[in-house]
Amino acid sequence: MKTFVLFIVLLFTAMQGYTQSIYPYVKGGKWGFCDEKKNVIIQPVYDFAKPFIHGLAFVQKGKLWGAVNPAGKLVIAAKYQDLRFGYNAFVLADSIRYDILNGTLKAARVALFDSTGKRIYKARFNKLPAPSGWGDEDLNPKSGSFTFAENGKFGTMGPTYKITASATILDEYAPSYSQGLIVTAVGAKYGYKDKKGVMVIPAKYDGAKSFDEYGNAEIQLDGKVGIINTKGDVVIELKYKSINEYSGFYTVETGSKIGLYNRMGKEIIPCCTLGYPVFSFYADNNYLVYRQDETTKKYGFMDTTGTFVIAPQFDKANSFINNKAWVKSGDKEFFINTKGERVTPEYEKVDMNCMFNGSVILFARGDGWGVADYDGKELFYLPGCKVKAVRCGSYNFFSVEKDGLFGVVNTNGEWIVKPQFADELDVVDGLLFYNRSERTGPENEYGEKTWVRVESYYILPNGTILRD
Repeated sequence: MKTFVLFIVLLFTAMQGYTQSIYPYVKGGKWGFCDEKKNVIIQPVYDFAKPFIHGLAFVQKGKLWGAVNPAGKLVIAAKYQDLRFGYNAFVLADSIRYDILNGTLKAARVALFDSTGKRIYKARFNKLPAPSGWGDEDLNPKSGSFTFAENGKFGTMGPTYKITASATILDEYAPSYSQGLIVTAVGAKYGYKDKKGVMVIPAKYDGAKSFDEYGNAEIQLDGKVGIINTKGDVVIELKYKSINEYSGFYTVETGSKIGLYNRMGKEIIPCCTLGYPVFSFYADNNYLVYRQDETTKKYGFMDTTGTFVIAPQFDKANSFINNKAWVKSGDKEFFINTKGERVTPEYEKVDMNCMFNGSVILFARGDGWGVADYDGKELFYLPGCKVKAVRCGSYNFFSVEKDGLFGVVNTNGEWIVKPQFADELDVVDGLLFYNRSERTGPENEYGEKTWVRVESYYILPNGTILRD
């Protein structure tokens, strides 16, 4: 009994040690894990490793992936082409869709594990739902319906990957009930059934999608698309090449021109008179969209009636985000409000790659670059440097290029890692990451060479390089 109690105490003490932060660590070309002082926690025996998330770290053996827990146990065998997190910390494991072991092609299949490494499904799915990676979705939804694919057909799952409707529908976007109706195939035609199984809209269309939140659905017949409501009444005639919905407005297209309808089917802007970009009316851009005047070729902003509320006067423009829009006039770039008034300083250049996040502005002035907040207040400026956002949506670090070498600064413009790298550093799960790859190795059957990792390691935010 005493021996058992002692074992429990030792195990608890050991696991307490594992609650500290553990980081990927490389030594002698092999990867393991260490603490912030570079004390080895998990011995370097892998060919690559990623940081711990949800109590798991993905590790690579050869060309295949598995996962270890903080105790160093390989809880998901290293036999998958790729591992990634899905919703609610579930792990999606891709089987070998391009067989990297012998150079042959195989069909993709996805297995599912929970965050302890317990397998929930074998590799049977063509596709399982997962976050897009853009950071704009809830990673831990408590409810909702998500589409999965199996054997080329589609069904639905809940947020914990429990199947709610088996894969029987051919259309990826219509396997579930919407507005109380579900797309149903009868032979080669599509219609809609209610929850009692009654076919309330006859199966007479060549294609059909689920009803949107406004009670409208896109249908297809003889190569043309239109819109019907839940009664089966035609809202927008079946005569267009494509239709897209934006917050209850519908853009229609024939050829290279577009028009605009509202959700009731009223034509606001005749089709098809205007060129691209399409109308992307959203509440967060104040239902204003930038448009180029067909005559002057200048840009202004149009509302949902098709009226320019900010006159065409700019050489270039982009969408309103958080009540501000980027515009260019001559050789100056700046931001305006919804009245068309300039609300930031004029910059020589603005980095547009991360503009839509709306957190900071990267700007050029003279021979250097700096960072300002979204109201134009300057946070820092580095002469002789080019500043880049390491990753849009997370502005704890900025990648900086100086004299052809890359380093990293913090939000105050202070150097965390001085310029010393030939390649730009990235941020991976809160850690800085250096990776140098070369396109080498044997060609595949398409004549393509593969990227081979030559040198890589992680760096703590305090500048500690996690390698020896």
